[in-house]
Amino acid sequence: MSTIKAIQGQTQQLDALKKDVEKSGTSFQDTLKSSINDVNNLIQDANSMVGKMASGDIEDVHQVMIALEKANIGLELAVEVRNKLLESYREFMRMQI
Repeated sequence: MSTIKAIQGQTQQLDALKKDVEKSGTSFQDTLKSSINDVNNLIQDANSMVGKMASGDIEDVHQVMIALEKANIGLELAVEVRNKLLESYREFMRMQI
């Protein structure tokens, strides 16, 4: 009987979380897409700056290095989020029902 009550409690918590997400208007999927687009923009900006530096349009190496580091950190973060998502998925698949 206590197991059933625990499951009902978890179901109520999930329903509350679902309502909170619906109120905020952004889903996890939208947030993830937005973050991936931001990382992509950082990488494109860094590539553009490297091309401009190679052609002589930009002489300040510091700006180029900062853009490259921003792109690198963003990409590392995206890879770590992907790794955690895959790890969570694998753990979920190992659960016995």
